[in-house]
Amino acid sequence: MMYAVALILTHAVGLSLTATILIIGVVTLAYCYLGGMKAVVYGDAIQMGLLLVGLVICLVVGLDRLGGWHAFTANVDPARLVAVDYSGFGLGDDNGFGFWPMLIGGLFLYCAYYGADQSQAQRLLSARDSTTVRRTLLANGLIRFPITACYCLMGLVLGTLAQQGSGPVAEAIAGEPDLLVPMFIRNGLPAGLTGLLIVAIFSAAMSSVSSAINSLSAASVEDFIVGGRDVSDGAYMRASHAATLFWGIVCLGLAFVTGHLAATLIEAINKIGSVFFGPLLATFVSAILWPRIDARGANAGLVAGVAVNVALWLFVPALFWFWWNVTGALACWAIAGLTSRAGPRAHAPRTAATLDWHWPSVTLLAAWFVAIVAFASALPLMLRG
Repeated sequence: MMYAVALILTHAVGLSLTATILIIGVVTLAYCYLGGMKAVVYGDAIQMGLLLVGLVICLVVGLDRLGGWHAFTANVDPARLVAVDYSGFGLGDDNGFGFWPMLIGGLFLYCAYYGADQSQAQRLLSARDSTTVRRTLLANGLIRFPITACYCLMGLVLGTLAQQGSGPVAEAIAGEPDLLVPMFIRNGLPAGLTGLLIVAIFSAAMSSVSSAINSLSAASVEDFIVGGRDVSDGAYMRASHAATLFWGIVCLGLAFVTGHLAATLIEAINKIGSVFFGPLLATFVSAILWPRIDARGANAGLVAGVAVNVALWLFVPALFWFWWNVTGALACWAIAGLTSRAGPRAHAPRTAATLDWHWPSVTLLAAWFVAIVAFASALPLMLRG
């Protein structure tokens, strides 16, 4: 994420990639080191506000440059309006972003992201009570689509604007789509708005990086340094500071060696995540619901799931990467079950947890899902009339 945003900002402000990575990394590391989890949560809330302001500015200015809404709908590429493709299964040469790989693979991906990823789970564990956690997840499920739809609409507007003109912005869409927004910010906005949008992009980077650093630090301290022992607050704080500094430096170092992994940055980020999210979800589900899978089996399954996905990445390019979330989970469960069954059992089986389904929320989210699919399917007709 640090590399991705640094690449964008390099073209928006003219700084070198090295300087941009260092600025993002050092500033984020500083407030993570000093502020901890509270700084991450409050910082994320402020940064989200900045991003939404930037989204509205780009959308409004882009529509104005195009000549208004009617000019946009008259000139937008019809192929770009197809949001749901029921024909693609992510196999062979068909469109990987089809309905079924996105639905099934996305289910595994987001269950892992919101249920087992430390960067998200630590926010939920910081909530006041379980009711707050439920309301937070419900609000996220309801609000996420409108915000994402606005981002996509902004991309359609700016892409249409680029196709109608010439110069750097028009060249960006033909070469590197990731540069479309930063080049529009640099060349298409007044100076004051350009500065505000650059701050918004920096905020996006710091929001993601701060979550990563803080979650890595928390997990490292709890699992490897404290390890269940009773330590003083002072010792715990020193360990947390040391872990935060260490992981901040690691993230900075990795940002310098990250290259292009996909056609666009959003694909690259999710492609990397899809290698790990399936096995991660399977491990947590095993710990909660399948008592007969022991720690040895869970570790073996986790490694096997990631290995299977890496092998698919390297040797089976015909399989769309969204399916890795499923293959990794299935491989993890299979190996974890076999390993646990084959070896001697060190402890008595655990008791499976009881799931507390909040059916009003489940029903509301299911209805919202149907509405989203219906809206997305009808989108070409609505925009083209």
